[in-house]
Amino acid sequence: MSSSLNGAESPTESPTRYRRAGAPRKVASSLARDVGPCLSSLVSLLLLAAHLLFCYGQLVGKADDCPGFNNSHGCPPEVVQRANSMMEVDLHARLAYHADGPLAMLTALVEDAACHARCPAGEEGLDPGAPPLCSKVSCDECVEVLGVTSMQHCRAEIEMPVAHMSYLYAVTQLWGQDASPLCQRGDEPTCTHQYPGRPASAVLVVFSFIWPHVKLLLLHLFFYAPLTPLLRRNGNYWLAFFGKWTLADVLVMYAQRPDPAPSRKGGCTG
Repeated sequence: MSSSLNGAESPTESPTRYRRAGAPRKVASSLARDVGPCLSSLVSLLLLAAHLLFCYGQLVGKADDCPGFNNSHGCPPEVVQRANSMMEVDLHARLAYHADGPLAMLTALVEDAACHARCPAGEEGLDPGAPPLCSKVSCDECVEVLGVTSMQHCRAEIEMPVAHMSYLYAVTQLWGQDASPLCQRGDEPTCTHQYPGRPASAVLVVFSFIWPHVKLLLLHLFFYAPLTPLLRRNGNYWLAFFGKWTLADVLVMYAQRPDPAPSRKGGCTG
């Protein structure tokens, strides 16, 4: 009793309670106010630049999509390096072939039917009505006997885009593609009017289109709003935890990959 009256700590009083009572009170503060206007302006500019970069990646590249969803035009004949796609597939192939006898005669007939030339020479002398692929085939040597090709030595160097997929293309393709791969326009007899890709399209819009901007806005808010250190720490923790879902486009692209061929392992079967 005397120790309590003298201001000393009572043996029955909790030390934890005494330390909490004596601990300094955590006051809410704004990080922007603490660091000053110059650094605060820099942080705001960086966040605004991040918004613009996200918008650029989400909206650009629609005109270059090929073959295009419900579209009649295909990819351009030449490879053009573009930085406006979520995915782009280019084909690079080099092929050299040598044919003699009947095989050379058959090859020349195929080349004549496709490229209007029995001994293609690339773009030199190419018929205007020939397919663009014929300009990639060039023969170093052709031998004809009585008008019949008996030997050919040719090469083909092919560089052509196969697919270009922007962010908007992925969303519309997943949303509008029928379950039947033969249904492209929507009015074919093979159309089932079932759209299994719509859940993936919705996930892509929410987590890869809307959520990145919401995350940046919350980060901006946590920087300027007067918050206690505990609340700001918890907010940044959950932002870092859920922020990784902006990679939903990568997960969707991975889910769309073709199933790998089953591995064949040796063994005994009963």
